[in-house]
Amino acid sequence: MTKEAQVNRATFYAHFSDKYELIEYLIGDFDSISINNRTSGTVMFYHESIHQLV
Repeated sequence: MTKEAQVNRATFYAHFSDKYELIEYLIGDFDSISINNRTSGTVMFYHESIHQLV
């Protein structure tokens, strides 16, 4: 991952205080992408959109 981004591993890990913060960031990013993909970028929490997400 860091080779493709042309970033040193130490530099990459310096952005996170520990592995749990990194995992939280990755999960949050994945969740955001999933919500955008399933709702066409429109996030209105009503019955139909919640049904699409579930």
